Amino acid sequence: MSIKGFMERRAIWLLAGLVIGLQWVGGCSKKDSSELITLKGRIEKVRRTTDTTGELTVRFFHEKQNMEIVGTAAVTPETRIERNGGPAPFQDLAEGMQVNGQVRSEKKDGQRTYTAVLIQIETPKASSGD
Repeated sequence: MSIKGFMERRAIWLLAGLVIGLQWVGGCSKKDSSELITLKGRIEKVRRTTDTTGELTVRFFHEKQNMEIVGTAAVTPETRIERNGGPAPFQDLAEGMQVNGQVRSEKKDGQRTYTAVLIQIETPKASSGD
């Protein structure tokens, strides 16, 4: 191995050791994290700021905590809203509706945020008059 190659490897190992050491003593912040939560619940509150943005508060059963909780997530222009499998506008969401959905939970710089990724509304289909 050449001296140059040896020095490059040594520099990489020293840098890796420094990063690990700083994380060990708390010199660097913990890694940011993100997780996708699937839920089924009832809309408690809808707050619209525009036609495609706002907040949605839903009461749902949280399996990890084994209890019913209320959570609020941001609705963005990227949030997919569906009614009976097809696209639907944010205005279709109303308090009391049953919804299924996915929410992205992200922790960044010590703050946790929740963003709605998918909201599905299931509307009962009209009966054919049996």
